[in-house]
Amino acid sequence: MKSLNVILAMLALILINVIVSFNSKNILILRHSRKHFTKETIEGLESIRLKNKMRVSVFYDNKSKEKLESFYSLLKNYLNSIDIDFYDPDLHPEMVRKFDVNMLPTSVFEYGNRNESLESHNELSLINLINRLTGKNNTRIFFTKGHGELSIYDKSTTGISHLHDELTASNIKFIESDLLNKIEIESSDVIVIAGPKNDLSEI
Repeated sequence: MKSLNVILAMLALILINVIVSFNSKNILILRHSRKHFTKETIEGLESIRLKNKMRVSVFYDNKSKEKLESFYSLLKNYLNSIDIDFYDPDLHPEMVRKFDVNMLPTSVFEYGNRNESLESHNELSLINLINRLTGKNNTRIFFTKGHGELSIYDKSTTGISHLHDELTASNIKFIESDLLNKIEIESSDVIVIAGPKNDLSEI
């Protein structure tokens, strides 16, 4: 089984809070929490070995400044080779032009001769972006169903199809199935239980 290198967290509506173990894999039960990174995100960040300094230019507005400062303060706890600068776009129009920033908040990550913008400031998008820049991305994710979980194929306001789109755009392999699908479970790095409504005691 591949070692766990990457994990996702924090959806727009549902965020990871509870982490338990199942057959040596990580099961994520998605709940609401914004106070800390998940265990898997921390392990993913600590596994990254940057050969060069990574630079982040953060462009904020009044509504996002405090949240972004907290978000990147957490990141610096686990990724030391990173410089983070915050910019008020009204005071630094030259930086806005340099990175062609079109919306707020936006963070521009630079690593080596590459750069990429982050507009959705959550753990999923953060980990995916860093892995793309560093060329590290081999996670396989198993989403459970059968306990009233939110579905990555549900495009309604209560669904999490945006996560499906994030994973597809990041070329991350994933499947949604029930826990009887042992073959897929064994070949996955992470099991995600997204907002289950029914009893999980049978797991």
